[in-house]
Amino acid sequence: MNAVPTLLDDFQNLRGDYDAAKSNNFTKRRTLPAGGAGPDWHYRSEADYLRIMEITRDIERNDYVVPQGVERLITNVLQTGIPVDPQTGDKEADTILWDAFEEWSTDKRQVSWNELHTWHDIEKLTLRRMIYDGSLFNLPMVTGQIQSIEAHRCRTPRTTKRNVIHGVLVGDRGQPVQYWFTKEELSPLAPLRTVRETTPIDAVDASGNPNVWHHYVATRADQHQGVSWLCPMVWLTGLLDDIQFAELVKQQVASCITILREQNGTSVPDGTLGDDPGTMGETETRTSSSGVNRLVQHLFPGMEVVGKRGEKLQMFTPNLPGDGFFKQSHLVLTFLAINLGLPLAILLLDPSQTNFSGWRGAVDQARMKFRDLQVTEVGTLHRPNWRQFVRRVSAEPSKRGARLRALATRNGVDLYRAGWNPQGYPYIEPLKDRTANHLSVATLQNSPRRIANAQGLDHETLIDEIIADHSYSILGALKAAEIINSKYPAAGIGWRDVLFLTHLKELSVVVGDGAAPSPKSQDEPGPPSPEPKGALT
Repeated sequence: MNAVPTLLDDFQNLRGDYDAAKSNNFTKRRTLPAGGAGPDWHYRSEADYLRIMEITRDIERNDYVVPQGVERLITNVLQTGIPVDPQTGDKEADTILWDAFEEWSTDKRQVSWNELHTWHDIEKLTLRRMIYDGSLFNLPMVTGQIQSIEAHRCRTPRTTKRNVIHGVLVGDRGQPVQYWFTKEELSPLAPLRTVRETTPIDAVDASGNPNVWHHYVATRADQHQGVSWLCPMVWLTGLLDDIQFAELVKQQVASCITILREQNGTSVPDGTLGDDPGTMGETETRTSSSGVNRLVQHLFPGMEVVGKRGEKLQMFTPNLPGDGFFKQSHLVLTFLAINLGLPLAILLLDPSQTNFSGWRGAVDQARMKFRDLQVTEVGTLHRPNWRQFVRRVSAEPSKRGARLRALATRNGVDLYRAGWNPQGYPYIEPLKDRTANHLSVATLQNSPRRIANAQGLDHETLIDEIIADHSYSILGALKAAEIINSKYPAAGIGWRDVLFLTHLKELSVVVGDGAAPSPKSQDEPGPPSPEPKGALT
């Protein structure tokens, strides 16, 4: 018989707690610190931290899905690079710095300490190691080169008692003070015992410029080291491998060609059918740890199974692949895709599972993350590198260095001021994209400079090239018209007769539905055509 509820029981039932803090049969049991913990506590074990790193590197080497998704992510974020746009306030200084950076960025010997990478290679390497390892360290050298150090070399010696988080010495405000790097030839099996076995590098120099560019994505305010982005996906990759392996074994079994021999019952001399055990291919006796013998029968293509006398054998053909195989594989691939921030259609390079609207919506959402990663890359790599580059070039004893120093004395000139123009993501329907750009400029909602920058183009260079190309074409047309008129004076040929330049005012750009009318010649206007709704002419 149930006890009568008391007033205390009623008050307890009225509480407004979070169900997530309560244990029940539907809540996953988790091992949690009782008093709360900072972000560095969760990867406090250096052995576990390095093991995570090596597991994700193994995925990079051997997995057949995740590395391809990571490469698509890197390609979409960086594309052909994030170009710099010097905005010093002086056109001559902009040109000098632009030319100097183009010369430096494409020369492996000038960019990379080991002379293996161009600047674009450094861009891709930085983002790739952030994804797989969690961190990467780039060190600017006085020579203008960049030394890249992978995360496993930032280590904490066993004997130190200082506040060091996996090689990052932390100050009283939580700021990085020093980074401790091991030698490259340190064996992964050798313990790191003393501080003398590391090379400490100050986080900033005497002028406040960073000596170490630490690239990682912090998910908490006081996080000092990066963790692989693939941590939530480790078990997913194993699950997908298991599904594929199990299906492969089933396919191999189904492809076996086996002869099942049925024997009719025949009498032996004593008048009985006998006791023929038949054969089931090769057999093997195995003894378990408890001492029990077990008969194991091997299955292989081309085997012959002979039944007992009078025994009827039936052939079984399994349904391959199983009914749930494709659904389960699709679900696991979806989980992998969303962890990488990619639509499944991009991960698989197969949009056949969705329609155009679904494809467009998924791509638009993914591009938000791409732009966010572009901002991260600019902040941790491009901006400090640009300041380092400008300091070095402007200090050169060369003619360009002297000229930059002279230009820097002018009012309003700041050699370090620059912008970065990551390549944009054009609309999936290019005509509508161009129409929207034209409308935004015509209605004073945007500028040609910003539109060019959004496409990763330098507006000044673009205009200079357009003017140069048109000038070349017009001058050539003038010369050709002059030659024609000298031979045929009555022809009266002008340069426009030789060169046809189409202007936007001669076209009809359609914003709404409907086809644009054909352009009309000025001397043959023809009957007026009904203008489609929303058309801009």
